[in-house]
Amino acid sequence: MHGDFLWDDDYLVRENPFFKSPVFALEVFRHWLFLDSFSVYYRPVQNLSYMADYWLWNANPFGYHFTNILLHACGGCLLFCVLARVLPGILGPERRSRKASFFVAWIWVVHPIHNAAVAYVAGRADSLAALFSLLAWLAYLEGRAASGRAARIGFLALAPVCALLGLCSKEIALVWLGLFVLSLLFERPRRSLLAPLLGITAVVGAYYALRHLPAPRTPISEASGDSFAARVLLMLRALGDYTSLLLFPDGLRMERVVFSPQAYKSLAGWQRSIRSEYLSLIGSATLFCFAWLSFKNPPGRRLRLFGALWFLIGFLPISNLFPLNAQVAEHWIYIPSIGFLLFAAGCAAALPLRYQTAAAGLAAAACVALGVRTAFRSAEWADPEAFYSHMLAEDAASPRIYTNLAFIYSRRKDYPRAIAVLREGVEKYPGFVPARINLGINLAESGRKEEAGKFLSYARPDAAATAARFPRTWPASIAMARLRAEENNPGEALAILDEAIARNAEVWDLVKAKAGLLKPADAATLVQKYADAHWWHYDSFMELGRIRMARNENGSALLSLRHAGMLDIHSAEPFNLMAVADLREMKPADAYAAEMTAIRRNPDEPAQYVMLSAILGRLGREDDAREASRHARELGKD
Repeated sequence: MHGDFLWDDDYLVRENPFFKSPVFALEVFRHWLFLDSFSVYYRPVQNLSYMADYWLWNANPFGYHFTNILLHACGGCLLFCVLARVLPGILGPERRSRKASFFVAWIWVVHPIHNAAVAYVAGRADSLAALFSLLAWLAYLEGRAASGRAARIGFLALAPVCALLGLCSKEIALVWLGLFVLSLLFERPRRSLLAPLLGITAVVGAYYALRHLPAPRTPISEASGDSFAARVLLMLRALGDYTSLLLFPDGLRMERVVFSPQAYKSLAGWQRSIRSEYLSLIGSATLFCFAWLSFKNPPGRRLRLFGALWFLIGFLPISNLFPLNAQVAEHWIYIPSIGFLLFAAGCAAALPLRYQTAAAGLAAAACVALGVRTAFRSAEWADPEAFYSHMLAEDAASPRIYTNLAFIYSRRKDYPRAIAVLREGVEKYPGFVPARINLGINLAESGRKEEAGKFLSYARPDAAATAARFPRTWPASIAMARLRAEENNPGEALAILDEAIARNAEVWDLVKAKAGLLKPADAATLVQKYADAHWWHYDSFMELGRIRMARNENGSALLSLRHAGMLDIHSAEPFNLMAVADLREMKPADAYAAEMTAIRRNPDEPAQYVMLSAILGRLGREDDAREASRHARELGKD
């Protein structure tokens, strides 16, 4: 809980414009999750959860991590409640089923393979989808069993709403709907499926309509030239890797590679990758065990079959039989792992009664051991620099690891270390353009402009092709434009930015960079145009307010700044500038109101009390002005 933001948190929390005010509660349904990307992840509920976090915790990572843990824990409790109602029709006696439900939910909650879904803030999409999907499932079961008409209608109406929220949390909630149907097929006695299927159809239809609210976007195709046989082999390796990690969670990492052509270019690389050669055998053995034990007659056969089908339904979308943006990712196993544990519980049910108590004791010991491993794994996530460095040291780094670690160094202006990391990344993954661009940016920041240009400049066809294959390539254009401006060539700088804006019209940083090269009047027109088209964009309204203040257009500046203040409930900066503008307009009472709002939002900033003292002096409140000055000095000492 004391860890920092890392991985996608920089984009989805630090740079995300859509959760810093309640006014975005409906707007989030009109946008994809990643603003500047090709991805078509539609997860408005994830942004709504950040909205609640921001209201409670501002930018303190502690609160966001606490929410992640709470979501996962609540999901575990709901999983127990659902299984305790479903398993009696599959396994048998209620007491026996509740015991199996308890151990499955307990192990699932503490298993370290789920660190990736809990330990970084953006990973909460899996927990949110599970939480709402399980709530929908439980509401359906409660509604079906309710004796009163009002309770029955209430629960059955709640179920589709929760299911839709699950889908709007993460697309994988479609798997939860499939698992719900699977449980209905295993029921004894079998009930009619018509009403549940009609409800699911309505939910999916509503979700389909919501997904068409954002502007159309063409995702990057992940298709490869691999043959079907190669994809099957990769599927078996992924299955073997997941099975290994579920049984013995060692060597955990954010993204995993189970096949790399580079591994076979040297003996050392082959030796490091030898474990992967066995993964396909482990995957084949897993499928064999599922098939063999699911149809053997000893007690628990139906539970073993139910668990195996649960796992396979959850595993199919992440199996690599279809194009994915990674080979193996630990947070993808969030749903299938439940099926694996149910299958294991079915195997335990096949044991003679005298051994089942020992099996329960072994399961309890496993929970403790897995919990300890989770605690140590969580500590690795707490420090982003240590996390990325550890993956580099284990030779387990994906291309993004290099850029993420370098970003930490460059953010604190440690450019030599950032450059060293990025050079290694470019050498290992020469086709990963973001690493090349970031290397060029860091070289430019460290004063090595000529070398930087080699990594930042692309011929027009190459630049367009690169922008079509990789998201967020526009920082190269900003860096090149800055280099040209520093060489007293503003015309070429503007041309570079104009080309980039033509490809990335929605990117504010490009518009801001261009505005910085224009005369104030032209800059105001450019920023005004962007702000008019993006009412939700805080930074553009702040920049427009600053430009107008610089031109002494204080009245129109106040309008822009007041709008910006509405877009971020914790930011004090708009109201500080509004106080300055009000003083220029000879409105000290309005300036006082604005500055007091700024102080309420950020009560620990000394400069605000200095400004307040000046305003109080204008109002003739000399004693209050001196008190504000004294408070500013005390805060300055702290």
